[in-house]
Amino acid sequence: MEVKPINKRASGQAFEMILKPPSPGSDVAHSITSPPKREVSLEDIQKKLEAAEDRRRVSITLVGVEI
Repeated sequence: MEVKPINKRASGQAFEMILKPPSPGSDVAHSITSPPKREVSLEDIQKKLEAAEDRRRVSITLVGVEI
């Protein structure tokens, strides 16, 4: 990586970065695979929605007590 200073501006220093092209030895493709998707059932979604609603109720109750 090569870094060249550019004319200094009133707001601070600016730089131009020149990245080297990949070397011939790094032709290996680095692929990141995502984890396998798991099936989400309707029951799981409903449980999560109910848990979120319970958290909202508790939050509203706590805010009401502090007032």
